[in-house]
Amino acid sequence: MTELPPATKLALLLTARWAVNDAKPLTNTEFLQFRRWLGTDAEAALSVITGEATLTECPLDTVRLKALLERGLGLFQPLDRWLQAGLWVRAWSDAEYPPRFKSLRVKAPALLFGCGNTEAFTELALAIVGSRSASEERLADAEAIGTACARDSVAVVSGGARGVDTVVMSACVDAGGSAVGVLADSLLKESGNRAYRRAIMESRLSLMSEVHPEARFEVGNAMSRNRLIHLCADATLLVECEVGKGGTWQGAMEALKESRTVYVLRGAKAEAQLVELGAITIDMDMATQPKKLITEKQPPNEMHRLLQHAKPATKNLSLFDSVESGLE
Repeated sequence: MTELPPATKLALLLTARWAVNDAKPLTNTEFLQFRRWLGTDAEAALSVITGEATLTECPLDTVRLKALLERGLGLFQPLDRWLQAGLWVRAWSDAEYPPRFKSLRVKAPALLFGCGNTEAFTELALAIVGSRSASEERLADAEAIGTACARDSVAVVSGGARGVDTVVMSACVDAGGSAVGVLADSLLKESGNRAYRRAIMESRLSLMSEVHPEARFEVGNAMSRNRLIHLCADATLLVECEVGKGGTWQGAMEALKESRTVYVLRGAKAEAQLVELGAITIDMDMATQPKKLITEKQPPNEMHRLLQHAKPATKNLSLFDSVESGLE
């Protein structure tokens, strides 16, 4: 079994969602609560793993914790296979946990899996996303924007999904730039994609995921992934977006709630609605100046405050409403 730091091993035992037994793995929020109680000392983590620590004063259910700590080969055998395939796993407490995700603190995933350079976007980073069903014209725009990011040394952050995401990432790395793909599923498969291999080897592309490397697509995972794309970038650019549905729309709502700068390319289907909620319309001339978008970014207008107090009133905004609504 691959040797891991005690804190990483503990995070795996308590939060990993494969090889489950009767105990439900801790959520990110619950693990943060546990980590606050335990502290970050490596010896403390090791004492929990070995059973030497007393858990009676822990604020979480000790029976549940003990059951999770008893998970063994079923948990670590797949992990060994993933690590041997060139992937990495990082817990929040690890020194090599990606800095931009660590900066999210309570909103950061307890665990991250990935391949490639973990510091691929420590400098300027622009989240660029769009609908899977974007038109050829919009895909051409995405390609031009990705190329401009490479020119301006701005890292592209996207979701690796079909359509705008894939086009903008590929355009950026093909032009010599850096990109980060925050995936919702199939990390192991995508890490072997021949189109990505050279950029990964040259430390210009990193693929990351908060779900395990062989996880299949689930709408909930995709929606959760969207928040990470926007929160770890300096600003967001929406190339195309459907009105009131899909991951692109939901991600934009999350970004606006967090008072992030959200740009929308003129002519997008949801342009008017997004502007009403705080997004900023730009044309292609501005979209191909990504460094300027970040360094001269504007805060959302006052309408974004409505989102901070809004109830999930419409069916289209439900995270788990349907697979179709989550695929855009």
